[in-house]
Amino acid sequence: MGFPPRCIGQKIPEGLHVRMNLETGVTEAKLISNDKPKNALKMIEDESNNFPEKTSSESENRKTSYKNYEELKKDFNELNLNPKTDAEILRELIEKHVDISKQKDRDEEEILTILEDLEFLVHQYDNANDFVKMDGFKTIVYHNLNATNSEIKRETLKLLGSSMQNNVNVKIHALETGSVDILLRILALDTDMSVKYRALFALSGLLRDFPYAQLKFVENAGLSVFSKLFESDNLKIQQKMLTLINDLLQEEIDSKKDTKQVEKIKQYEDIQLRKRLIVHNYCDHLNKMIVNSVVIEANDHDIIERCLGALYLMVDDCSSKLTDKSKDIVLSLRNLYRKLSQNESVDGDPDYFGTLYDLSNAIVQRIQKIKVEL
Repeated sequence: MGFPPRCIGQKIPEGLHVRMNLETGVTEAKLISNDKPKNALKMIEDESNNFPEKTSSESENRKTSYKNYEELKKDFNELNLNPKTDAEILRELIEKHVDISKQKDRDEEEILTILEDLEFLVHQYDNANDFVKMDGFKTIVYHNLNATNSEIKRETLKLLGSSMQNNVNVKIHALETGSVDILLRILALDTDMSVKYRALFALSGLLRDFPYAQLKFVENAGLSVFSKLFESDNLKIQQKMLTLINDLLQEEIDSKKDTKQVEKIKQYEDIQLRKRLIVHNYCDHLNKMIVNSVVIEANDHDIIERCLGALYLMVDDCSSKLTDKSKDIVLSLRNLYRKLSQNESVDGDPDYFGTLYDLSNAIVQRIQKIKVEL
């Protein structure tokens, strides 16, 4: 279902929900109400946008065309323009989902519509908290993740991931109710790669900026699950795992910059992510990713940047395990980006290739230094 863009300066009617889509940068609006006539907004729009110029005779008779208060009240009641709060809509959607789920021949298209509406709402912080308080995880999320319909599972995982974005209260609830194990089981066992992809999206929302969840992830064999996925042929999910690992490693580095956050620093140290990655053959996976990023996605500089970034964060640990082919590729990339930085820009950014040159050059220099030290 598409959403109409919000026009600048346009007043948003009551009951219309608006959000910024962080993936596209587009402002989206959606009318979420099961009891409004479908043409209600159109009726309002027609009333407000189609005022003909008044003739003198029309002006003279204007008083006689006015409707009294009772008539106006009746007209508005017919439109049913009594806006509901987000909390009321959330509760109605949850109750409707529960009712449909109990039916023997349940309407799965209706369930998908409900999940879409809920996902739209939980992007807002307070709505996500209300979703938790209304037992939405148990009655909807965990219930649907046992479904056989892959589309329902995908939409449910999207709902789960969206509810946890930058919301520590929801993350805590997800962790305490077993989300880590559930998501890892999906990543390990589900045969639909699109479901795995959404599970990784939800897992990323849970782990970022939440060291205690990261600890539970590694303690529950999360890196073993990742290692198996790195051995698969799905480059898309491997790139997402690489990005998540990069972010978690960077979090640990950043935590040490604030010496006052003693407890937070200790939490990251307890995870021992870097050491655990080495045990789970992460250096070998990086070798493979570096080669594939050039061979398979030679013109996708964003993917290459992720691989270089991952290697930069782990170069001290992985330098001795890099293959000659990987080292040659990094050297070639350095030469390529030196030339491109002198001649081209990307989307008006003249420093894009310069940044990639600096990154690849730093890796080369570090590898050479480690070799000399050995």
